[in-house]
Amino acid sequence: ISKRWLINTFGVILAIIIAILIVAKVVDSDISKIFVNGYDSLWQIAEAHPVEGRSVTDVVQWIQHTNGLNNATLFVGQVLIVPMS
Repeated sequence: ISKRWLINTFGVILAIIIAILIVAKVVDSDISKIFVNGYDSLWQIAEAHPVEGRSVTDVVQWIQHTNGLNNATLFVGQVLIVPMS
C-alpha cells in the first residue's frame, strides 16, 4: 500500500463523514412538516417558508423535489416537508 493511496483514501473517508454530518444537521434543524389546507398552493407555501438567498421559484422546486411531486397538484391534508421558516 502506497503512501499516496493512504492519503487519498483518508481524504475520501473524511469527505464522506463531513457530508453525513452536514446532511444530518439539515435534516434535524432546517425542515418542518406542514399539512396542506383547502386553498394552499405551492407558491403560497414557498412564500410562507422563505430561504435566505433563494427565490420563491427555487423553494417551490425544492418542495416539489423533496416531496416527490411531479406537478403542482396538492390535496387537503397532504403532508409536505418544507424549509423551516
